[in-house]
Amino acid sequence: MKKIFLVVMVVLGILIGSYQVWGPGYFPDQEKEAQASMIQKAAQDQKEHEYRDKLSQWVYDHSSKISRPMTRQIVDEVMKCPNPLLIMALIQAESEFSPTAYSSAQAVGLGQIRWVIWGKTLIEAGILKEARDLYDISVSIRATNHILANEIKVSKGDPIKALERYVGGKHKKYVDQVVYNFLHLSTIQKS
Repeated sequence: MKKIFLVVMVVLGILIGSYQVWGPGYFPDQEKEAQASMIQKAAQDQKEHEYRDKLSQWVYDHSSKISRPMTRQIVDEVMKCPNPLLIMALIQAESEFSPTAYSSAQAVGLGQIRWVIWGKTLIEAGILKEARDLYDISVSIRATNHILANEIKVSKGDPIKALERYVGGKHKKYVDQVVYNFLHLSTIQKS
C-alpha cells in the first residue's frame, strides 16, 4: 500500500512539476483553439445582442403603451419561447405589448388570457398561482406560449387554426394582423 501511494505521489509530482515548467501555453495549438472559440462566442453574443436590439425597436415602434426598457424585457422573455416571433406577433395584436391590458371580456395581460377559461390549466402547468400573475411580463409570456402551443397541438400544427382557436373564433382581421406581424418580424435578420 505504501509503495502504491509513493508511486502515485511521484507521478503527481512529475506532472505538477512539468506543468510549472511548461506552463499552460506549452500546448500552443490547444491555446489557439481556445482563443478562437472565445472570439467566436463573443461574436455570436454580439450578433444576438444586436438582433434583440432590432426586435426591441420593432416592439417599441408597434406600441404606444410601454417604455423603451420594457421592450427589451419583453423581447428577452419572448426569446425563451420555442416560437418567439409568433408569440411577439400575437402579443402585439392582443395587447399592443401592454402588460396591464384588460378587456371587457376579462382578458388579461400581454396575451389577453381569459382566467375563467385558462386559469386551472395554467395553475396545473405551474406557470402561475392566481389571475393577477398574468400582469407580470414573464408569467404572461409563459402563459401565452403555453396556450398557443396547446392550440397548435390541437390544430395539428395549422398556425391559422391555432390562432383562430386562441382568439376564440374566426376573426380574419385578427389572424391577418398576427400573420402580418410575424412576416414583418421574420424580415429582421441577425447582423
